[in-house]
Amino acid sequence: MPKVFDRTETTNGWLYHDPNEQSFVLALMIRGVPIIQFDNLLEETESADARLHRLAWRTKAQAARTTRNADALEAWITLITVWTRMCLRDEFATPLARSAKKHNEAQKAKAKLPRGIVAEIIRDLAGKTDELGVQPPAKELWQDFLSRLDAAGFYPRESDESCDDPEIIYEKKDLTEGSIRFSSFRSSLSRERRLISVARLR
Repeated sequence: MPKVFDRTETTNGWLYHDPNEQSFVLALMIRGVPIIQFDNLLEETESADARLHRLAWRTKAQAARTTRNADALEAWITLITVWTRMCLRDEFATPLARSAKKHNEAQKAKAKLPRGIVAEIIRDLAGKTDELGVQPPAKELWQDFLSRLDAAGFYPRESDESCDDPEIIYEKKDLTEGSIRFSSFRSSLSRERRLISVARLR
């Protein structure tokens, strides 16, 4: 298993020997980002190309934090969070640490699952609030949704911008197209917010 990070596992968790790395990891952990799990998955990934591609997400998140680019940081840590959560599910955990042949099989499986990523992004946006703790209206989050799809590599574009129910068309990993209308996005956002509210009452 390749060693990507200069860190040591202790009884209290992972210790990153570079102070900047340790500060970055702790900052993301405080925000609820599964950065330790992300780093573990990177070190379990045998494909060097796949590992370097995802390591670039982390590097860009660090750069955004350093330059205080809040929007870019939010986009990259959302991508890290979404990908990590999906990989930790049973159907993703096994292919990640296999040979190049099985890595290719995993890529084919991922091509069928853009809706899962769409749902994860909407779920994350549902928990977003402003400085006063108020949930932004769906219309304000529509462009944020578009940006996050773009950060996830789905090359989205918005059509029918002038109509009441615009549509985002995005490219799946198998190069076919998927789409979601604003009305569907708004309904999904409302449903996720209700689930969050119920969970807080438990």
